[in-house]
Amino acid sequence: MFKFITRAWATANLDEAAFYGDINKMKDGLVKGGDPNHRHIPHGLAPLHRLCQPNRTADRIEIAKLLLEHGTTIDIRSIARGSTPADVGGQTPLDLAAFNSCLELATFFLSRGADVHAMDDRDYTPLHFAAVGGDIKLAELLLEHGANPTAVASDGKNPLTVAKDEGKTEMVAFLNKIVL
Repeated sequence: MFKFITRAWATANLDEAAFYGDINKMKDGLVKGGDPNHRHIPHGLAPLHRLCQPNRTADRIEIAKLLLEHGTTIDIRSIARGSTPADVGGQTPLDLAAFNSCLELATFFLSRGADVHAMDDRDYTPLHFAAVGGDIKLAELLLEHGANPTAVASDGKNPLTVAKDEGKTEMVAFLNKIVL
């Protein structure tokens, strides 16, 4: 019983460590048997996803390396949390890095083999997420790695359409040059 409680505590610790960028807490959670692939309730995200929160800088790459060394898969998918469009599942860490303008993490994920063509439950790709986020440098990175600028999601939208819908005028201009 004690071992189960310790492991459950360690797994919860991984989520918090990833969110706050606390490498020491991450190491402790992994040593105590925390599951780096566990998707936490209520957000449905694994620790590798949680590293992609905006404005988190401390030790993110080192924590990502630790998670991968302990069995996290680079394209681990989030779990749907509800019935609204915002609650859709299937996002990869690269999707969240693209959405939240985490260029350094996106570069790292791609160097470790992240799938630039991975689709979430709506068929959005990382380039769709970069278009929503409006980060042109991230879009350039994804395109350099073979992202498809004309990929169409189940709602009929491609990255350019998404950028227009979100009012990302600079991204629209950039993608227009690529697509047209």
